[in-house]
Amino acid sequence: MILEALAKRRSARSFDPDRPIPPDVLERVLETARLAPSALNLQPVCFVVCTRPETKRALRAAAFDQQKIEDAAAVVVLAADLDLAARARRMPELSCFEPDRLEEWTELARLAYDGHPDRCRDEAFRSGGLSAMALLAAAEGAGLASAPVGGFDSEQVARAVGLPPSRLPVLLVALGYPGAKPPLTPRPPRAADGVRWERWSD
Repeated sequence: MILEALAKRRSARSFDPDRPIPPDVLERVLETARLAPSALNLQPVCFVVCTRPETKRALRAAAFDQQKIEDAAAVVVLAADLDLAARARRMPELSCFEPDRLEEWTELARLAYDGHPDRCRDEAFRSGGLSAMALLAAAEGAGLASAPVGGFDSEQVARAVGLPPSRLPVLLVALGYPGAKPPLTPRPPRAADGVRWERWSD
């Protein structure tokens, strides 16, 4: 159940470097994560899955030498498309859009993103966050440990996996089997954690 998976999920601090993820398990996790929502269903996030030792070493160097990057069975680079106006123009090529709404959606995307690189970058992080959370939940449901990694040099990551300039690496997610089970670090109480209702108030 998704609520149970999210409640017990914790970021892994280490992975078992000698235990690979079975291909069918990894495929199932990725396919589930691909269902994450995105604005106008543009689905701008691509998963670059890295399992080769040399690629993981390069990503470790880009991620300020975090050992877990190299020990993980797989590291997923979430790369978001920054040219959403061009992506919208390709909408007719994608069979997932309803024909009677295609023109409307294409125009909405053009108005929202054409000539607005700041909006495209904001959407890259929003969609990247949604895709990352879906990936983390799917991994937990499949019995895998995971760790989102936000500390990295974007240009180094892009070089390591050959990203084109139109793709922004928004997050790395390390996947595998845990080397040591991380403790269930308690979250702050809801009131102290800043939940507000209707309007901001101190």
